[in-house]
Amino acid sequence: MNDVLEFFKTSQEISVYSTAINMILCFLTSLAIRWVFLFRGMTFGSPVQIARTIPLLSAATFLVIVIVKSSLALSLGLVGALSIVRFRSAIKEPEELVFLFLAISAGLGFGADQATLTFTIILLILLFAVVAMPRLGKNAEINKLFLYIDWEGDSLRIKEIMRSLESNDPNIRVEIFRISNSEGSNKSTIIFTSKHIDGLNARLNELISSLSKMEFPVKFEFSKPIEG
Repeated sequence: MNDVLEFFKTSQEISVYSTAINMILCFLTSLAIRWVFLFRGMTFGSPVQIARTIPLLSAATFLVIVIVKSSLALSLGLVGALSIVRFRSAIKEPEELVFLFLAISAGLGFGADQATLTFTIILLILLFAVVAMPRLGKNAEINKLFLYIDWEGDSLRIKEIMRSLESNDPNIRVEIFRISNSEGSNKSTIIFTSKHIDGLNARLNELISSLSKMEFPVKFEFSKPIEG
């Protein structure tokens, strides 16, 4: 019994120098992941909101791994703590999830003192992403406007809503970003994209007028046009 207790109490000494070097490499790698996501990603949402969390996510994961790897008892405690965590806001786009996993992988690898392997593999993945992922006009050149709508009754009324939102301007693209239904209440997010921010601003008043004239009540809210 004493041997088992001693096994759980054993801890591994942490090298301050090695940890500092790994922390710097982890931070630089997370910045590289952030850059690729911002300038090569094709997510419809605002990439800045996700991108700003990438270095923090890598750093937090790095800190957790550095602490728990020194003690088996802490590792088991972490498993128990994480088992009660529940995330209610799901990631809607797979691309966001991939880059978040890359950020976590950077923290895990450098925190486990596997700097060479982690840096090499993540670098190869990012190089592949830069070469293989087409640059859909480049995120930085696409301006976005989000419309959040809420209505009661038939979910198929989204077709009427979309018809009222159609634009004669070929430079403005209109798409349903997401739609959900819960007990007769319908919610949808519609995205307008254009390379010209002035076109979105000019279209805003027309959209408000069109939605106000719908034959059924529609609650709606627009985001501020997001300049790329």
